[in-house]
Amino acid sequence: MKGDKLVLEKILPSQVDNAYSGHRLSLVFFYFITLLTICRSCVHIFAGDGGAQSIATIPLDAFTQGGAEGVIFLFAQWGIAQLMIGLIYLEQKSLMHHWTDGVRELSWRFSKV
Repeated sequence: MKGDKLVLEKILPSQVDNAYSGHRLSLVFFYFITLLTICRSCVHIFAGDGGAQSIATIPLDAFTQGGAEGVIFLFAQWGIAQLMIGLIYLEQKSLMHHWTDGVRELSWRFSKV
């Protein structure tokens, strides 16, 4: 039990606020992953084959027309899911800012009681 607490102390910050105190490279890597996620989603959404044949090398010619359309549809859905995840990544910083403002407000109110 004590070992678990030490691990959590290493992972979680001691104070919850909107100040990023980590290494700058981590933030750059986060934005790179966000951009990569959004770009991949756009390929799946807007490519004619959804990236199924051109990227994943799925032989769409071997399928019936309905089967090929189904595979392309699934790839487009996956692209939409990736786009939503990428947008959540982009909003993370502003959401965290609003969340920490709420925590500060609550802690201020409870300290007055």
